[in-house]
Amino acid sequence: MQSANDHNKWFLAQVEEGIKEADDPNTVMVPHAVVKKDMAQQRKKLADLIAQCDLTASHPKDMKAWNDMGSIGKEIISEGDIG
Repeated sequence: MQSANDHNKWFLAQVEEGIKEADDPNTVMVPHAVVKKDMAQQRKKLADLIAQCDLTASHPKDMKAWNDMGSIGKEIISEGDIG
């Protein structure tokens, strides 16, 4: 598990990288309105896909091995780690 100090170092490096990118005159900025429109389109596509799902359907047989698989440890996180 990553220590708080290691996480802080990583986080500060990410912030520094973001600042450099934002200050770079060659960085292409995407207007907020464009991002909002794109995200609305993505949400609509997702909603359309979800609407096609049969939530009462049973799991496919080829998923049995996956569902029966035990954890190996790394995929388990505590609730405190979930944003």
